[in-house]
Amino acid sequence: MKKITQFLMLSLLAVFLCTSAMIIVFAGNVWATPIWGSDASLELIGGRDSGTGGIFVGGLNATAGSDWADGGFTIGWNITESGGEWTYTYTISGPSPSHFILEVTEDDNPFTIIDITGNHEGPDVYSPDTTNKSNPDMPHPIYGVKFEGKDDQLIYSITTDRAPVYGVFYAKKSLYGVWSTALEISDYRNIDFDNKIEVTTTDFIVRPNGGGAPVPEPATMLLFGSGLIGLAGFGRRRLLKRA
Repeated sequence: MKKITQFLMLSLLAVFLCTSAMIIVFAGNVWATPIWGSDASLELIGGRDSGTGGIFVGGLNATAGSDWADGGFTIGWNITESGGEWTYTYTISGPSPSHFILEVTEDDNPFTIIDITGNHEGPDVYSPDTTNKSNPDMPHPIYGVKFEGKDDQLIYSITTDRAPVYGVFYAKKSLYGVWSTALEISDYRNIDFDNKIEVTTTDFIVRPNGGGAPVPEPATMLLFGSGLIGLAGFGRRRLLKRA
């Protein structure tokens, strides 16, 4: 009877630890941790557009009345990894930008660019410029890599050693722009559930991290909990052998 009681206690402990770990991680990812900079490895293929409702995905805003407004701009991405190198390929549907700014995380480590399409500069801080109209209607500054576009360029590609996380972008054409809707919030890097603002991953795109490990997905802790339950099963077998 004592051995059965020990087994039940061990099993209950494993389940408790598993549940507690899941609650902690879900709380960190959904209710406390900002979406910005979190792990986006489950969305390596995706896209956003500037439309609303119906067939549109949304997630982007553009200068009102421009060719990019009301569904006139779509950005899609396909991200692959090989030997620790990540290649990010972005395809644009709509009039091609004169430049495209892809955010990366600003940190103390130099951002490594292994390969990139066309002319570029940065990473650096790019800000709204109402005087020269270099970034018209950009809601807030971006730290990122700036691609210099061409009239017929609709594909942008960058290879780096940085893993995919959620972030923002901005693109310009003539006197109008298009951007991730999260960029309209000045503190978008820290927006979470506690701020009571409706922000989801759709308001961001997937882009390269700037350094450090991204926030883990709840599935990571699920595996941890499963291991604990397996440990309980192992303990049960040992108890049965001794019985």
